[in-house]
Amino acid sequence: MDLALFVMLNGVLIIRPEELADGSDMRLYLTVMCLNLVIAGPKILAMLQWPRLRRQPISVCVLGIWIAGVLSKLVRGQIDPTVDFLDGFGKVALYYFLLVSVIDTPERLRSFLGWLVVLVIAMSALGLLQYHGIVDIDALKPRDRRDFFDVEKGELAVITQIHGTGIYNDPNDLCLILVTGSLCALYRAFTAGSVLTRLLWLLPMGQFGYALLLTQSRGGLVGLAVAGVIWSCATFGRRRGMLLVASLLPATPFLLGDRQANIGLDKGDTSTGRVELWSEGFKAMKNNPVIGVGDYAEEVGMVAHNSFVHAYVEMGLFGGSLYAEAFILAVLGLTLRKEPTVSSLDRMRSSLLSIVAGYIAGSFSISRNYVIPTYMILGLAAVWISLKGSDRLQRYSFDRFTIRSVVRHGVLGLIGLWLLTTVLLRLSS
Repeated sequence: MDLALFVMLNGVLIIRPEELADGSDMRLYLTVMCLNLVIAGPKILAMLQWPRLRRQPISVCVLGIWIAGVLSKLVRGQIDPTVDFLDGFGKVALYYFLLVSVIDTPERLRSFLGWLVVLVIAMSALGLLQYHGIVDIDALKPRDRRDFFDVEKGELAVITQIHGTGIYNDPNDLCLILVTGSLCALYRAFTAGSVLTRLLWLLPMGQFGYALLLTQSRGGLVGLAVAGVIWSCATFGRRRGMLLVASLLPATPFLLGDRQANIGLDKGDTSTGRVELWSEGFKAMKNNPVIGVGDYAEEVGMVAHNSFVHAYVEMGLFGGSLYAEAFILAVLGLTLRKEPTVSSLDRMRSSLLSIVAGYIAGSFSISRNYVIPTYMILGLAAVWISLKGSDRLQRYSFDRFTIRSVVRHGVLGLIGLWLLTTVLLRLSS
C-alpha cells in the first residue's frame, strides 16, 4: 500500500496532471503526499531517531543542508524568508525521507526503478507529442532561444528546446531525468528474465534519446556522457568499458543537435557566461561568506548555473560542504568493494552509480540545490547503501570521522571549484 501510494506521488510529481489540465489547481500533490504520510508516517519517525539516522550519513547531510539554509537567512535577520525556506525545503526533505523509508527492500527498489522508467516514458511522450503538434498543451510548448551563434550563417540561430512540466519545466531538468530513466531501463533490461522482456525494457531508450536530442541541453549531454562512461566501466570493467565508449565516439557528432555539438569557451557563449557567474559568486562570497539562500541572483544578477558553487556561496562553507559531502558519500557508498557473491543489489550498482555521477556532472551547469529531483537521486543512493550492508559499512555512519571528512572534503571542494573557475576564465579570455 505504501509503495503504491509513493509511486502515485511520483506520478503526480513528474507528469503534473494539473498543468496538463490548463493549470487547474487540483492540489493533487498535497493530497497524495498527505495520504503517504498517513500510511508511512510511523516509518519516517522511526528513521529520524538518532541510532538509525546516524547509520545514514547522507540523511544527516540532508537535514544539515536544511539547517544551514535556515541559518543563512537568520544571520542576516531575514525572518520571513527564513520561514519560507523552512517550509519550502521542509517539503523537499519530507519527500527524501519518505523515499528512504518506503523503499526498504531490494524488491521495492527494483520495482521503483521500473516505475521511474514508465513515468519518464509518459512525460517525455507528452513533450514529443507537443513538439510534433499532435497535442496542444500550453505548459509543454517548446521554447525558442537565441544564444547559439551559427558560424556558417554568421548570426544567432533560433534553437527550439522541448521541456517537461512542473519541476522538469526546463530542458536541462528534463535531460537529467531522461538520463536517469535510460539507466533505470538499462538495469531492468540487463536483469530481465527473457529476451522479449529485455527488448521491451530497451525500447524506451530510443524515445529518451530522441527527446534528449530535442532538449538541446549541453549540460544534460555532459551528464549523459559521464553516466555512459561510468556505466560502461562499472558493467564491463575499465578496459572493455573504455573500448565500448571509444567505439561509439565516431558516431556522436551525427547524433547531436547543433547547440549540443558546440561546447566551448568562446566569448559570448553561454558556457563562458556561466563560468563568469561562478566567478562573480566567489567574489560575492569574499565580501560576505554567507549571502543567504535564494539571494545569489540578487547579488550576482542570475543564479550560479552550478549547484555546488551555488551551495557554497549561498550557505557558506558549512552548507556547501554538507551539500558536496552528500554526493561524495553517495559515490563512496556505491563504489564499495564487491562481495564474492552477486546479489540483486549488486546488479543495481552500475546503474545507480551512473545515475549519481551523471547528475553530479549535469549539476555543473544548473542550480538545483533545493528541489526534489536532487534529493530523489541522493535518496536512491542512500537506500541502496543501507540495504547493501557489509563489514566496510560498519564505518559508514555519521561520527567524528565523518565530520572530519565533511570539513576536509568541503574545504578541498571549495578550493577546487575556485581553481576550476579561474582556469576556465583564463581559457575563455
